[in-house]
Amino acid sequence: MTLGEFFAECGMLFKERQKDYRDAWKKMTPLEIASGLRLKAGRICAMLENGGSLEKILDDLKDLSIYAGILHLMLTEIMKSPSSFISTSERGG
Repeated sequence: MTLGEFFAECGMLFKERQKDYRDAWKKMTPLEIASGLRLKAGRICAMLENGGSLEKILDDLKDLSIYAGILHLMLTEIMKSPSSFISTSERGG
């Protein structure tokens, strides 16, 4: 699989999940999404250190890429309209 094919697969996976999750991520802050990235990266590291399932590691890499894409979308929107940014503390988090 090429890198382009990997990202295309991640994009299709994101679209499939939107059927169930819709735009739930839009209710999250960039920091919350970044925390999800950190969690996925930590899981991948732990599985690599402990000889985890390669299939599970590859699945988590797809999830990590999707989180990164979502964070990119959010930050791009903030750059276009900085007043739309709501911090975690403003949301009660």
